[in-house]
Amino acid sequence: MLKCRASSLLISSLLILTLLLVAACGADPTATPTAKAKAAAAAPTPTPDPWSAIVSAAKAEGEVIFVASGENVGWEQMLKGFERKYGISTTFAVIRSGDFSARSEAEFGSGKVSTDVYSSGAGASLSSAGFTQMVPEMPMMNEPDSAWIYDPFTDYKSKKTTVIFADMAPNYILANNELCPEGQCVKTYKELSDPKWKGELLMVEPIGVTTGSFIMGFLHEEYGEEWSRAVVSNVGATIRGTKEGESMIARGEFPIMVTGKAPSQTMKLPPPRPLRAIRPADGLIPSISGPVVPKGAPHPNAAILLVNYMLSQEAQQLKADVVGQGFIRTDVKAAMPELMQLAGKIFPTAPTTPEFQKRFPTYTDMWREELEKSGLR
Repeated sequence: MLKCRASSLLISSLLILTLLLVAACGADPTATPTAKAKAAAAAPTPTPDPWSAIVSAAKAEGEVIFVASGENVGWEQMLKGFERKYGISTTFAVIRSGDFSARSEAEFGSGKVSTDVYSSGAGASLSSAGFTQMVPEMPMMNEPDSAWIYDPFTDYKSKKTTVIFADMAPNYILANNELCPEGQCVKTYKELSDPKWKGELLMVEPIGVTTGSFIMGFLHEEYGEEWSRAVVSNVGATIRGTKEGESMIARGEFPIMVTGKAPSQTMKLPPPRPLRAIRPADGLIPSISGPVVPKGAPHPNAAILLVNYMLSQEAQQLKADVVGQGFIRTDVKAAMPELMQLAGKIFPTAPTTPEFQKRFPTYTDMWREELEKSGLR
């Protein structure tokens, strides 16, 4: 009985030893990898997100210098929003388009550029001069067409200019309510050539790249040289900015301002107000403008980030919250909608094109001649 047990123990021990040897040596080192192992080996290396890299680089730069062609509280509010969102400090300055063009030429020649983003209606001319650069793909380029009143990437897509449009605002005829009451005042741009308005018109100087030359350029191309010379000969004074003109019309210094913006300061007053904005029956001429990034911008990544932010719903609403400020998105609400009458008839050939941007400053010689005849130059 003991012998039997001993034999059984020996057999059991040999069986266990055999199983252990099989377990240790049975795995084939050349066996085919499992499906899981194959998937792990085939997984591609993650590609860095280019936009994330731009955001990181922009934050490392820590600053962006923004210049615009005119004073604009809406821009200031937008820049504050940009600072809150990204923690990047901003510097804001105002330089007229003509002055900025001269400055760009000097800085481009010296290789010492001082501006990151410039926003005005003169972006096309700066682009044509070779002073600006194309921006890379940005998240706002993926927004649906329905997000825009006017496609901000019109020029970018056609590669005609480097301008990204970010601001669209109406231009009106401003009329003093006592000097030019309803029923006795103009209703269209075309009526401005009537000799009865001799010396009665106020206009932003239509010389170089200004609101005055921009609006007169459209009118000249539609109504002709004889008409446009007649209008300029009716001008009693020229000014450098639209805000100054609004104040002069409100004070009753002139009955009509040809090249008026939304009268945001006057509209804050309780009625009856001293002036009104006339949306010309022959069509609204909207001003459309946007940023460009100069070549050699000191903070190039922060510049790109700011341009993208300018088109966001957040930034556009910050601008629209300021009475009379323009915007280009459909999903924002103007602080005073009656001042932003963008719906309705648009003047023939408006809004602007890169070709028109090049043409309209060339008309200023004839208007300078007419202003000289009137003793205004």
